[in-house]
Amino acid sequence: MIAKRARGFTLIELMMVVTIIGVLASVAIPTLTKLTLRSKEAERRTVLITIKRGVEDLYITDGDIPGGLLVGNYTPPNNPPSNGPGPLKRVPNWTQAGWSAIFQQRSGTGTTGAPIIEGALYYSYLFIAMHAGSTDSLSLTAVGDLDGDGVQSVRWVQYNRSSGIYTTDDTLQYPVGWLDHNVDDGTF
Repeated sequence: MIAKRARGFTLIELMMVVTIIGVLASVAIPTLTKLTLRSKEAERRTVLITIKRGVEDLYITDGDIPGGLLVGNYTPPNNPPSNGPGPLKRVPNWTQAGWSAIFQQRSGTGTTGAPIIEGALYYSYLFIAMHAGSTDSLSLTAVGDLDGDGVQSVRWVQYNRSSGIYTTDDTLQYPVGWLDHNVDDGTF
């Protein structure tokens, strides 16, 4: 009688496959985490640029900051997500005072149209636009816990208006004008 050889994988072959999968995962997971944090950081940059442009448009349309001071503060409670640890996204109310002035499409008689920024956001935002004598300034702040560990990432930039344009005189590294405090968002 001829003995039949058993079919299947040997223990060594299975261990090699598990080892290869482990090595690939150890490379892919940190890269995926960095890319996820970068995409969340892109939200901050986009929203802050949109706020700056909205204030500039308001200044161009009205010729001044209404009342000399315009403040928009979107700081919802930073409660942990109900589905466990992780970053929290919240839908802002852009109809509040300050925000409605810059996030609405403007016409000659007032504001109409939909807000420019839509959807839920990872960050809380604050802007302060001031007109005091010959000095105009714009301060932008973004605060968010992007990786859900309870450590806030803060970005702040100060612009001064000269010759009709908001510019920053900071000499910081890329991105120009941003100050980092307690950074824990995977930026480089």
